[in-house]
Amino acid sequence: MRSQRLGKVDVPLMVASLFLAFVLWLFVQSQSALATTMQFQKPLEVQGLNNEELIVTSIPGDVVIEAQGTREQLDRIDPNLISAFVDLSKVEPGGHRVRVQLKAPSGPTWSLIRPYADVVVERLARRTMVVQVVMQGEVPPESSLAIAGATARPESVVVYGPMSEIAKVDRVRALLNLSEVRAGEARSTTLEVLDDNNKPLGPLVRTDPTLVTLDPAVVPAESQKSVIVDPLIEGEPAPGHRVRGYQIRPSLIQVRGSSERLAELTTISTAPINISGLTANATRAVRLRLPRGVSASGSASVSVTIQIEKTASPPPTEDERPPDGG
Repeated sequence: MRSQRLGKVDVPLMVASLFLAFVLWLFVQSQSALATTMQFQKPLEVQGLNNEELIVTSIPGDVVIEAQGTREQLDRIDPNLISAFVDLSKVEPGGHRVRVQLKAPSGPTWSLIRPYADVVVERLARRTMVVQVVMQGEVPPESSLAIAGATARPESVVVYGPMSEIAKVDRVRALLNLSEVRAGEARSTTLEVLDDNNKPLGPLVRTDPTLVTLDPAVVPAESQKSVIVDPLIEGEPAPGHRVRGYQIRPSLIQVRGSSERLAELTTISTAPINISGLTANATRAVRLRLPRGVSASGSASVSVTIQIEKTASPPPTEDERPPDGG
């Protein structure tokens, strides 16, 4: 009896299990065989534009590519093997609608969401422009240096790009940051191509070369000093009058120059002021006589008022004296 129970098989249950397993296998196979889709976004490339005098000025940035196939096919796709391009080997300057072409692995069915692209092609133009060096920022005071100017090497560059953009070029600028200047050091910098509104032109406008070397003219920084204004008077007032004093505005001025030139400078004289024949106060605007290598921080002129007063009793002239014995 024991051996008969162990050997007894539930045939209906076994058949049902096999049937369910088969149905499940069919379901899985049918799901894997069902078509599905996957999308890829790729940059649109340009091929065939062999004319060096033409340039593409407008083109869509990316295109959307769709793959249709089984899940197994889609899982095997390497995105690096997918590319989209337009062939511009036969285009002339102007606007064109061209077909987008694909390179993709075999297996899935490939399509483009937008199979055509609008492209604009222009002729290339060139202009030779002088580089303008523009200084910005300040030299650190602790450096004891000053910048007397700067030159660019090379002094001019070739600007090239689409003809419509080159027509807008107004100037080429190189910026020199004074805070980074060091004595005896040249600096390399990129260039900016600007229109007449001082705005940079687009990335299709380029320069050859792309970099210039700036040579700053570094000199010792100037010192400053306050000195007294000393009026230079010539002539005499009218008879019976004398100079009571002077009023100078300003009486002290700030001057700049090398420390050696300013070391012994205590006064600055004016240009000659002729007071011959004056009978009343007079004001004169006169320039300062600045030594070579010295400059005024402000105006190089001052106002001098000559104050005139009468004497008590002017001495008689020969004609006014009474004769002897009279």
